[in-house]
Amino acid sequence: MELDKAAVACSLGPRDIEKRREEWNDLLVANVVERRVIPGGVRLALRPSEGVAARLRRLIELEKACCAWISWSIVEGDMVELDATAYQPQGTELLRGWFGMTPA
Repeated sequence: MELDKAAVACSLGPRDIEKRREEWNDLLVANVVERRVIPGGVRLALRPSEGVAARLRRLIELEKACCAWISWSIVEGDMVELDATAYQPQGTELLRGWFGMTPA
């Protein structure tokens, strides 16, 4: 069954959402050096520390299974850059809030 990319929803239950939130928080608090608003979402720059890109890719794969309304992109270089954008405009502010950004 293909998930509807237009639906801004998460298929996780409350306990799983909290666990996932903690995983994101653990990774981001220790490694984010910059957060920027981009069209449709956010761009995060993370330190290229050992294991950061692998942890980020793991979390993204998990998110793809429950939040199909988000598009993810990672670029590795001097920093590990993550772009997260909503397929639909109604998801943009939700996504920005999720990653600690104030409305644009």
